[in-house]
Formats: sequence, C-alpha cells, structure tokens
Amino acid sequence: MQIDFNDLSPSQRYFQMIQTLVPRPIAWVLSEHENGKLNLARLGANEYAALSDVIRLGRPT
Repeated sequence: MQIDFNDLSPSQRYFQMIQTLVPRPIAWVLSEHENGKLNLARLGANEYAALSDVIRLGRPT
C-alpha cells in the first residue's frame, strides 16, 4: 500500500497515520466476501488478545 501524502490535506494525513501506524498491526488480514469483494483489516494486539481460539496466520505447510 502506498499513500502519497502530497495529495492529502493535513486532516487526511492525520487520519491515515492514526488508522495505520498506531497501534502497530501484528498482521494484515485479507478476507473475501461471498460477493467477491475484498476486505483488508489490521490485526492488532488488542484484537489478538481477545481471540479465544488459537489461530495461525501464514502459509500452510
């Protein structure tokens, strides 16, 4: 993902920074809806700690 801050207003820059930099994500999770639309979401420490099931992110072995 590339964001050109030169194309953004100061408020847009701030929004992008707080949504992507703080808190730092542990991982990016990409999911696909039944209709084919993709959703990219960050998995942060707060979300990870709230999961009751153990999950494995990565390439299957």
